[in-house]
Amino acid sequence: MTSCCSASSVRDFGNSAVDDDFNQTGQLLAGLLKWSQATFASKIVPQEGSLDVTREVDTGLETINVKLPAVITCDLRLNTPKIPSLPNMMKAKKQPIEKVDFKTLNIPRTKLEILETT
Repeated sequence: MTSCCSASSVRDFGNSAVDDDFNQTGQLLAGLLKWSQATFASKIVPQEGSLDVTREVDTGLETINVKLPAVITCDLRLNTPKIPSLPNMMKAKKQPIEKVDFKTLNIPRTKLEILETT
């Protein structure tokens, strides 16, 4: 995002969540915060003080402009996953997994409960 969009002015959510895939988490948050919202975003273009959001609707795609701050729920087309090639997967499989001793991480024990180690 450009300088028009600070980290505190945009909240992104996926459509599938612990809300049983009803796409309600982002919409409820937008309502509670009284922020603009755009759902099912497949493309986001920052503008000065707003976002142009292309979203999926029943008739195809529509582009809307939402003022910041805003809550955006994202469609799967917003992200293009980078799938590694088979040779790179095989190379990664051969890489050793580094074991790290807990004591070297300097994490206070009061914030961590170890349930089981194998």
